[in-house]
Amino acid sequence: MSSASSEMSDFKAKVAFMRAWRPKSAVSNRDKMEIYALHKQAVSGDAPQRDPPNLSVSERTNLREWRKKRGLSQAEAKAAYISECDRQVRTYGTAPQSTETNGDGGGSGGGGNASGRGSSGSRNGTQTPTNTPATPAGSSPGGHLLTPRGIAAIPLLCAAAAESRT
Repeated sequence: MSSASSEMSDFKAKVAFMRAWRPKSAVSNRDKMEIYALHKQAVSGDAPQRDPPNLSVSERTNLREWRKKRGLSQAEAKAAYISECDRQVRTYGTAPQSTETNGDGGGSGGGGNASGRGSSGSRNGTQTPTNTPATPAGSSPGGHLLTPRGIAAIPLLCAAAAESRT
């Protein structure tokens, strides 16, 4: 019984670490999906056989990846999640922590919620969110963003399609 509780505490600690982890280089979509699917299998077990109605493209992709883990026990999924997290941390590295706390620099200051989606909380509320780099990886030196590609473009394409229907 103690190994099961140790396994659960190791898993929870790794989940907390990964929520706070800021990789040095961009993580591939494939690796993001692998982490998602292993976490979902570890927490919820096997994915449902049928698709719920009205799924978005990204939700359908998430469900498909989760289904690939079908048959993996929750304990095996937890162990696989931990080893995959360790592999990704080795592969992508960890970005250095910013030591600025005066609110005028980028980096990973305080603030933010448990999922890492809050802002750093500067005085005027214009601080870059903690999980967004100060200079986007796909931006040019002139400051304009380049066109997103791959899975990152899907929400933009869906929004454009919805606007064209109205």
